[in-house]
Amino acid sequence: MIQNYAARITDKKTVAPGVFLLRLGLESPPDISFVAGQYVIVDVPSPKGPVKRLYSIASSSSGTKELELLIHLVPDGVGTNYLAGLGIGAPVSFSGPAGVFGLKKTTNHKILLATGTGLAPMRSLILSQKTPLPFRMSLFWGVRTIQDTYFIDDWASYSLSNPFFDFHICLSKEVALPPAEHLHRPFLFLGHIDRALDYYMGHFFTTERAPECEYYICGGRTVVDAQKLSLASLGVPKENVVFEKY
Repeated sequence: MIQNYAARITDKKTVAPGVFLLRLGLESPPDISFVAGQYVIVDVPSPKGPVKRLYSIASSSSGTKELELLIHLVPDGVGTNYLAGLGIGAPVSFSGPAGVFGLKKTTNHKILLATGTGLAPMRSLILSQKTPLPFRMSLFWGVRTIQDTYFIDDWASYSLSNPFFDFHICLSKEVALPPAEHLHRPFLFLGHIDRALDYYMGHFFTTERAPECEYYICGGRTVVDAQKLSLASLGVPKENVVFEKY
């Protein structure tokens, strides 16, 4: 049920150029219950009057007294610039939770495809699962360059305790991988997430198995539409594709 909330910023951390993680401590009401993959609707003041902006929850659904939001600073973006200008202790009001993006209750292999801050709901989906995972889960995350990456240490640590979890970071604008001794090199892939997914299928299972998996997509409209078409060409049924556009 959608409800109004009053909160305060308890932490604010830059994780990559133009991207910051915002933690909100709830005040009234002091608790929230949400399903991993849902979003909140933040109240944003503006010169033309109050507006509302939607942000996916990036934290585990087991945390009921605070939320984390992953914010990409957009030039001239009313919501992102407002949140970027707030300091620790500043009040934030929002409503929620809302949305139906979430994992199906099956044991099928779940493949998460995200670009940019579309990682936010995927992070919530992953962190909200029991450990060890009862099913295989693969994360493919697309960003432009290695400077745009974040949370890699978290995913590496998570994979150590969850043998059914693997992740792949796809760098669309890099021309070469970092040196072999680079700590995160094993998880990096040159190109867009569709190329990485093709490689993954070719090396870890045949494309004939593609329709058996579930695919969860979050990114810009163009990216989501392209991924849907690509999966359809592999024979993946519509009911096995769940998506969220921003």
